[in-house]
Amino acid sequence: MESVEYACDIEGSAFSSSPNDLLGTSKWNLKKLSRLPKSTLRLLETAIPGVTDPMLYIGMLFSIFAWHVEDHYLYSINYHHCGASKTWYGVPGHSALRFEKVVKEHVYTNDVLSVDGEDGAFDVLLGKTTLFPPNILLEHDVPVYKAVQNPGEFVITFPRAYHAGFSHGFNCGEAVNFAIGDWFPLGAVACLRYAHLNRVPLLPHEELLCKEAMLLNSSLELEDLDYSPADLASHHSIKASFVKLIRFLHRARWSIMKSRACTSVSPNYHRTVVCTLCKRDCYIAFVNCSCYSHHVCLRHDIKSLDFPCGSHHCLFLRDDVREMEAASKKFEQDNAISKAVERQAENGDDMYSYPLSNKFQNDVEDGYFPYCEINVDLKPEIATMTSATGQTVEYGHNSLSHNTGNFRPELTDALSSFAASTLCSFVEQVGSSAKNLLILFSVKVWYLYISKQVQGLANLGNTN
Repeated sequence: MESVEYACDIEGSAFSSSPNDLLGTSKWNLKKLSRLPKSTLRLLETAIPGVTDPMLYIGMLFSIFAWHVEDHYLYSINYHHCGASKTWYGVPGHSALRFEKVVKEHVYTNDVLSVDGEDGAFDVLLGKTTLFPPNILLEHDVPVYKAVQNPGEFVITFPRAYHAGFSHGFNCGEAVNFAIGDWFPLGAVACLRYAHLNRVPLLPHEELLCKEAMLLNSSLELEDLDYSPADLASHHSIKASFVKLIRFLHRARWSIMKSRACTSVSPNYHRTVVCTLCKRDCYIAFVNCSCYSHHVCLRHDIKSLDFPCGSHHCLFLRDDVREMEAASKKFEQDNAISKAVERQAENGDDMYSYPLSNKFQNDVEDGYFPYCEINVDLKPEIATMTSATGQTVEYGHNSLSHNTGNFRPELTDALSSFAASTLCSFVEQVGSSAKNLLILFSVKVWYLYISKQVQGLANLGNTN
């Protein structure tokens, strides 16, 4: 019958903005920390409360924060502004799976778990509502560490480290997330687990990795740079993760184009989209259908996709993919990087490929080698599509190459990109005397079709 005031996750900061406050003007000001030059989260274009921007936490006697791990296994940093102290309990990241196993077997009952396997407890723990005393972990050989945080002190949690705690009285704390280069391998694990659970990711992992890797590639071209051992370790993690991602995406594109699962290629103007099947984030490449409502990552068997709009799929690919592949090849010239990638492959590391089907893997092994040239000749084929007026229109496809420069559409709308690339192929098949008529006819048909799919397109009366 009692009421409780919830005073956690309050957007804002208690750090001073006064130029006379040494803490407020330092790099330890949590309002600035996630955007510092070596924090990967500086590359996010949109602020995320509690992740890139700090939140406040007001506590009282025995108020608690439940057992949890940070979103995407990020680092976290907590500053104690004032008031009574806090007790923290932490489990090292290398014991996270043992922690989850103990929780699943000795804390939860079966009716709590909705997912089988090792992700069962992880799924429930994401709700941040799980409480139990740490002695349960100690009894099952899971290491637990304790810290008492006083006013003026910071507590940092490392990636994949579960933690919980409670306040000794009224107090005020503040927390925010950050990431450095060594986070990427663990961030990939988090993305994989979210995909297992079909959860939408909070961060665009692939986009952050590609941007960080390309910035690193540019900086390595400069001379006389003196990196610290910590910087070099961070660079190693970025390079190895990037090479693994680029190798997978190149291999996947090769298999998709070889099987002719896509009928056209268009430039990808998006920053990041989310796969409609597994919720993985896609930055470099994705496949879409003719109605542009089914983004699919390259981790699926594209030929087997069955969408209501039909079987015509377009591969959307970033223009700078060749530069990324060149950077990846450059990184692999470092023996330490190439050995790390080989070691991951031998261990069955599929952090970037799940949920790739076995059939897809077999196709990939058929004559493939890393970074090979991808040139595909799509045989002309005829398909039918019903326009907005009810007429049946036939259109064909000509040869497509891995180089998307020949298929750069003038229209900026991504749905129109598919139409433009198909039209471009179609026109190349006819003689010059018929080109003008065909272009006019085809554009008119495509506008009729697109206008039915997308609201807000220009009035049909003005299309000619």
